[in-house]
Amino acid sequence: MTYYWRHFTTSPTETAAKALASARNGSFAQLPPIDRVRQLRALLLLSLQGATLSDAPGPLGDLGPSLYNGNDERNATGAALARTALVLAPPGNVVLDQDVLSWDDAPAITGSIPPINIPGLPTDVSALPALAVVAIVSVAAAAACYVGTIVTQANHAIAFEQEKTKRLLNAHAASVDVIAKHIDREKLAGKTLPFEPEERTVLHGLERTQREVVAEQHLPLPTPFDGARDFGKALAESTRDIGKSTADALSSVVPIGLGLGMVWLMSR
Repeated sequence: MTYYWRHFTTSPTETAAKALASARNGSFAQLPPIDRVRQLRALLLLSLQGATLSDAPGPLGDLGPSLYNGNDERNATGAALARTALVLAPPGNVVLDQDVLSWDDAPAITGSIPPINIPGLPTDVSALPALAVVAIVSVAAAAACYVGTIVTQANHAIAFEQEKTKRLLNAHAASVDVIAKHIDREKLAGKTLPFEPEERTVLHGLERTQREVVAEQHLPLPTPFDGARDFGKALAESTRDIGKSTADALSSVVPIGLGLGMVWLMSR
C-alpha cells in the first residue's frame, strides 16, 4: 500500500523564495519557529520536484533511473537533490505507515484526517487539492516527509545551528538555482543540454558536502532511491561514452520549468 504526504501552504511563492534565501545565507537556525517550519517544508518539496528533472503532473517522490533515460549524470543530479533530506534527517530508522497531512507551520496529522479547523480552509481539508502530494515510495520521499513532520517538535534534532548543516543547505540551494536556470536554457533551446563546467562545479559541490557531513557521523553516502547514481559513477560512465551524442541520449527527457525554483509550487 502506498502512503502519501499532502502539504498545503497559503503563500507558496513567497515561502519558497524565503526558503531558498535562508538556505543560502545560513539563517535557518535564527528563524522564528513558525517561519523555519514553513520554509523547510517548502525547501523539501522543491527538492523532490527538482530531483525529477520534470514538471510532469502527479505525485512527487517516485524516483528512479527511468526518469533520466539512462543518463547517469542526470541521475546523479536528481539523486543529489533528493539526498539532502536523508542527510538532514536525524540518524535512525524512518518508518512511515500512514498518510500525512501538513499545512503551513502546523503540526502534521497522520492517519485518517478528521474534520479540523484551518483558518481560510473548509473543515474537510482532505477534499482540497494539496500544494504538493508526495508518494512515499522512495527513501528520499520518506525522509522528506519525516523531516517535514518532526520539524515542528521541540526536540526535532535537526542541527540547524551547526556549520555543517549551514554548508549543506547553502550548497543545496545553490544547486536548486543551477537546475532551475539550466532547465530554463533548455526550454529556450527546445532540447536538453549538457551541463556547463560551472554548473557541474556547483552540483558536484553539493554531493561533496553531503559526503563530508555523513563522514563526520561515520556513515556512508545514503542512497535516495533504487538505482541512484553518484557523480563518481556518472563520470566513469561518461568516460566510456565519449563521442556519444548527448542530444540523442537525452532526447526524450522532459525539461522542467522551475523558473526561480518556485514556479512549480504555484501550479500544484
